[in-house]
Amino acid sequence: MNPNTTRVLAVSLALLLAGVLIAPLGAVAERPHASHTDVDETVTTLTTDESFLNRYDSAAGDPETGAPISVGVVGDGAYAGDVADLLADASGGDIEAEPVTGDEAIGSDHDVYVVQRIDDDAVEPFVDATSGGDVGVVYLDQFDEASGDANGVTQFASVSDAVGGVQGDYDPNESVDGPSYVVTSSHPIVAAYGVGDSIPIHTETFSDHAWITDTSFESIADVSVDGETRGIGLAVDEGSSTVLAASSGLNQYANATAQTDEAASVLANAVAHVGNADPEPPEEDVIRLANATAPAGESATVSLDTDIDGIAGYQARIEYDPAVVDFVAAEGVDIADPTVNDEDGTLTLSASQTSGVDAPTLANLTFETVGTAGESTTLAFDTGFTQLNTENEIVQPSAYLDGSIGVADDGGSDCDRPGDVDGDGQVISIDATLTQRYIAGYDPSGFDADCADLTDDGEITAADVTAIHQEIVGVSV
Repeated sequence: MNPNTTRVLAVSLALLLAGVLIAPLGAVAERPHASHTDVDETVTTLTTDESFLNRYDSAAGDPETGAPISVGVVGDGAYAGDVADLLADASGGDIEAEPVTGDEAIGSDHDVYVVQRIDDDAVEPFVDATSGGDVGVVYLDQFDEASGDANGVTQFASVSDAVGGVQGDYDPNESVDGPSYVVTSSHPIVAAYGVGDSIPIHTETFSDHAWITDTSFESIADVSVDGETRGIGLAVDEGSSTVLAASSGLNQYANATAQTDEAASVLANAVAHVGNADPEPPEEDVIRLANATAPAGESATVSLDTDIDGIAGYQARIEYDPAVVDFVAAEGVDIADPTVNDEDGTLTLSASQTSGVDAPTLANLTFETVGTAGESTTLAFDTGFTQLNTENEIVQPSAYLDGSIGVADDGGSDCDRPGDVDGDGQVISIDATLTQRYIAGYDPSGFDADCADLTDDGEITAADVTAIHQEIVGVSV
């Protein structure tokens, strides 16, 4: 059974037992939402004065002049009006927001765009038009069922190599605590919180949530459900005035009535931050490591790159916590494979070639996560050792941008019934179809890969589809 249908039926049954009239399945089912309570003692409740425009003195949204921030909420038909209302309420009216389509946004005159949903044919021209840093953009995302109501980060990732991927999930058993942002780095967007503090996102009991698997942006918060880290939730690129906010998008279940005041305030802060009239110029002539997350025992790959032209070689030394990750391999991308020495949390690399390359990805570095869920390690440059070179001279970067790797919860199940990939308690033909779609590269919602590997070889292949069919017809697997 489709997970979305399963959830609607579950909610409808609950409402029926409570004596509530059920809307037709074609309509959006209204569901009761739990009253908001603090997720844990580290949650800080913000007031508008503490959290918003008093920190920003740009012409856009200047609290002294009273000029509001003009925001276009890109919705292409999905919940844009609700997002606009949330922003206006959270900012005390200092944000003036209106719904726009992706096509309308290109060339229109707003200080900031918040992308709830954008169509395929509009996303590339929109990103091209807004990536220069003179206009701010906040991309939202949420667990994608059939409707794809909130797809901003996913669509951005489809045309930008700054994001490796977006995943989403929900809790069919109804989470004790809804999803939260857990602050991982100090930043004005989360200025009222300390590192490790939890910010509840919404109170919807199925805990719809989405997370970013890896990004070259600065990660400032992870997404966590019931205390288990899923991946990156908030990330910022100051140069392009862009914020990625996974799990802040709205959908049928995680709708506006379920959003917490804290999450709405963080979203308003993000708009104010990128709405600054004079965005911080991008750092240039840098060497940088990307950020990534992976479940314990799995591999995470981060890129090592530079924006400097004419690079023919480099040497780099990177410090990391060996209690969190083990180094596995380094593979050259635009520069030759490096010579590597890895000792006790210190990774040293050296590579060269005869011809220079403009703004190369120097290498991809793969680590295995050995820590526990929620742990992370900085990948820190030894700036005294790390340097680049062109065909004839040494080049010292102007900045060394460290990366990180976090250990995420695997989100998997113990698989009570092999072959039941959608978790509905039975092995039927839809399980085989979902597995085939997974093998073909689709991302079926609610798909449990643990239950798909019937051959127990660590891979999901056509042999597993055959085994599911054998299970259905009663042939011994």
